[in-house]
Amino acid sequence: MWTTVITGVFALAGVFVGTALEPVKNLITARAKTRQVRGEQCARLIGAATVIQQRLVSLNADFRAERAREQTATDDQRSGWIQEVNDGKAALRQSSDLLFLYGPDVLARKAREVRDAELAAHKLLESPGTDPDPMTVPADLDAALQALEKTTLDFAVLARRYTR
Repeated sequence: MWTTVITGVFALAGVFVGTALEPVKNLITARAKTRQVRGEQCARLIGAATVIQQRLVSLNADFRAERAREQTATDDQRSGWIQEVNDGKAALRQSSDLLFLYGPDVLARKAREVRDAELAAHKLLESPGTDPDPMTVPADLDAALQALEKTTLDFAVLARRYTR
C-alpha cells in the first residue's frame, strides 16, 4: 500500500515540475531560435556587402575602360556583375530590415549604417577618377569602399556579441 502512495506522490510531483518548467523551456527555445535567425541575417548581410564591394570595383573598372576605349568585359560578364550587385542590395536591404524586427536596436542601427555606406559607394559607381588607367580605383570610390569595409567589419564585431 505504501508503495502505491509513494509512487503516486512522485508521479504527481513529476507532473507538477514538468508543468512548471514548460514555460521556461519554451522561453529558452524561442530565444535560441531568435539568436539563430539573427545570426543567419547577420551572415547574409556581411556576405552581401562583401560581394557588392567586389562587384562595384569590377563595374567601375569596366566603365572606365569603356570611356578610355579599351577592352571591356563582355555583356554577359557585365550583366552577371549587375545581377550580383542587385541581388546583394536586395539581401542587404532584407537582412537590415529583419534585424530591425529581431533586434537588438544597436545591431539594427549598425546594419543600417552598412546599408548607408553601400549606398554611398554605389553612387560613385561611374566615378571617372583622375588616373587614365581603368584598373586603378578612383580615390573617391576607394574611400567609399574602405568606409563600407570598415562599417561591415564593425558590424561583424558587434554581431558576434549578439549571435553567440
